[in-house]
Amino acid sequence: MQRMVLVMQPSAAQSAALDAMVEAQRNPASPYFHRWLTPEQVGEYFGASPVDTQRIVGWLQNHGMRIDEVAASKRTITFSGTASQVERTFATRMRRYRINGKLHVANADDPSIPSALSPVVAGLLSLPNFPLPGILSTTGKPVAPMSV
Repeated sequence: MQRMVLVMQPSAAQSAALDAMVEAQRNPASPYFHRWLTPEQVGEYFGASPVDTQRIVGWLQNHGMRIDEVAASKRTITFSGTASQVERTFATRMRRYRINGKLHVANADDPSIPSALSPVVAGLLSLPNFPLPGILSTTGKPVAPMSV
């Protein structure tokens, strides 16, 4: 299973500060008006701490997962592993489903995160390998689904 995404949970203070920054960036009277942040700046001010990031990365690696990327924003970790590793890591059952003649893999029940990590983990994206629906371009023609 390739390119699964773990989303990290910002603290309440980080969420409030980010909301305030976004409002300031939208306010023409603000010194921050249209002063956009880089992904690295988002990570520095609003992302998971290095300690929390390393705890999550270490936990995933200890379960055999390969870390593909820690986003510069420090808000997501992209990782890969086998279905059996996913089952053991997230205490879920992965099953095969045939939909419209195509075989897909998806979790049969909700994944679980250890309670010690739950304050810093918001959730998981893309455990199932169902393709995202096509996106329409401005000409109305379907384009390839985005990869997550």
